[in-house]
Amino acid sequence: MEKGKKLLKNKKVWVFLLLIILAVAIGFIVVLRKQKQKEEQVAEKVYQVKVMEAGETGSDVSLSYTGIVQPEETIQCTFETVGTIETVNVEKGQEVAEGQIYSEFQNYVKEQTQLGVILNIDSKNDFENAKAGIEHPDSAFCMQDFIEIQANWDPKDQNFREIAEDLNLLPESLVFVDDNPAERSIVAQNLDGVCAPEIGDARDYIRILDRNGFFETTILSEDDQKRNDMYRANANRKKSQHAFTDYHAYL
Repeated sequence: MEKGKKLLKNKKVWVFLLLIILAVAIGFIVVLRKQKQKEEQVAEKVYQVKVMEAGETGSDVSLSYTGIVQPEETIQCTFETVGTIETVNVEKGQEVAEGQIYSEFQNYVKEQTQLGVILNIDSKNDFENAKAGIEHPDSAFCMQDFIEIQANWDPKDQNFREIAEDLNLLPESLVFVDDNPAERSIVAQNLDGVCAPEIGDARDYIRILDRNGFFETTILSEDDQKRNDMYRANANRKKSQHAFTDYHAYL
């Protein structure tokens, strides 16, 4: 009986010790789990950062231009195959200033004097302003390039007729080049046979005058080259004659 009570008492002691061990183990496990969760929370903490993407993008752009191309140099080519050039690829370069366009036109006009073409001015302007424009440092002209200079506020068709009379030419022998369509219309209507071409934009002046063939020559003679001097001399004689009321005094 006593032995049985002693065994029961020992059994209770072991059970109590086992419970203590389990409690300690569970507590240790709980502590480890909490510490692990804490570490995971620290490791998984998210920070807001600014993200930027860098990369290279591109797009194909096709540019189309319609117009006349003035080449810096011309090369003559011959082809065995007959055909038509439909497309000319031109690289876009520097923009051409408006002043350069007018300068090229002035040089073109001045070159025509070498072919016997005589130049005259018919302008609605003060004479001194016209003279200042001709003698401007950037101008291709000088006063001696022109036979007659009618710079005043009279109608241009009247000045045009006087120029023809001073040159002893018919008005239809002259070409009226003016950028004002109203003035072109007035001259063409009031002077029969006078050609006043529609010259359009400044970039088209040379092309239009060339295409119409106003100044084409097939044969260039020595007289053609001296024509400007001859007409200038005739115009100076007529001006001198007008300065005298008495013809005998002029002689």
